[in-house]
Amino acid sequence: MRLFPTESTDVIWKFGHEMPDIKVYAGIDQYRSSMKQEQYRIKRKLQAGAAGFFTQPFFDMRLLDMYREMLDGTEVYWGRFSGHDTGIEKLLGTKRTTSFFSKRIFFV
Repeated sequence: MRLFPTESTDVIWKFGHEMPDIKVYAGIDQYRSSMKQEQYRIKRKLQAGAAGFFTQPFFDMRLLDMYREMLDGTEVYWGRFSGHDTGIEKLLGTKRTTSFFSKRIFFV
């Protein structure tokens, strides 16, 4: 089996041009690098044809608010985490659940 290096923007563009009926939602990893670098990746994915995004779970609701402001008008499935676990409870001090919320639910 051969592996080919591929950028997510290439895949988004290819789906958009070869299968225009399919909506492609791209990932946001707010912990990968700086917010400025992630904003650049988001712009590239939108230019490639992403219909919207989904995020890694947010541990910090202030960071979530900053991303919500940055992505205003864009369809996003937000990941939210609050922890309740013996080790995580001490780290985060809250109850553990993971949820995704949006105005409408539609995954392709």
